[in-house]
Amino acid sequence: MERFISPGAASSVTVDNRLIATLVGLITASTLLVTSSLVGVLALTEGLVGGLGGRVPYYVLSAAIVFVALLVVLEMRLEDGSRIITSSIVVSLVALIAISLSVEGLLFGATYTDRLFSNLLPYFLAAGLISTGLIIWALRHWREFVTQTRIR
Repeated sequence: MERFISPGAASSVTVDNRLIATLVGLITASTLLVTSSLVGVLALTEGLVGGLGGRVPYYVLSAAIVFVALLVVLEMRLEDGSRIITSSIVVSLVALIAISLSVEGLLFGATYTDRLFSNLLPYFLAAGLISTGLIIWALRHWREFVTQTRIR
């Protein structure tokens, strides 16, 4: 651990380098996933990557694996059955969408590298990074909005 003392501060802040490395890695991975998903939306809307029908069963299989894995993990940690099944369904649907769009985006990038790396990539990376920030914020604060909605 390293100690950093900010100028003018009376106390020091302890920062764990492993935590920082983990956070940077997660943010980078999330940004790349969201970026490739955004490129996948472009690929699907323009119909530029063929053979989607042959890949759909594998996307569904990957979502099923996420569903069962999460169900087992949550079953060991939680007791509320409705929360377990709801969380598993929602996360597996998000996984289905994220995996399928990301793969389609990667295929688009591999097929149309000149188009992707022209001027689109910085925009997609910026949108992916902003989306990552919004996703992190939403995951940490969604309960605030749910409780505020119920009170009104």
